[in-house]
Amino acid sequence: MPLIKEASANGELFRARAFDYACARSGIDHRTAKAKHPWTNGQAERMN
Repeated sequence: MPLIKEASANGELFRARAFDYACARSGIDHRTAKAKHPWTNGQAERMN
C-alpha cells in the first residue's frame, strides 16, 4: 500500500486493484486474521 500512495502522490501511472487503491487513498491498513486461530474469532465484534 505505501507504494500505491507514493506513486499516486508523484503522479505516476500504476496499476492497482480498486480495493487496494481505495484503502491507500483513505489511509486504511488492510490486514487479515490468520485462519483457524480461536483468539481471532470475534475480533471485529470486540472492536465495535
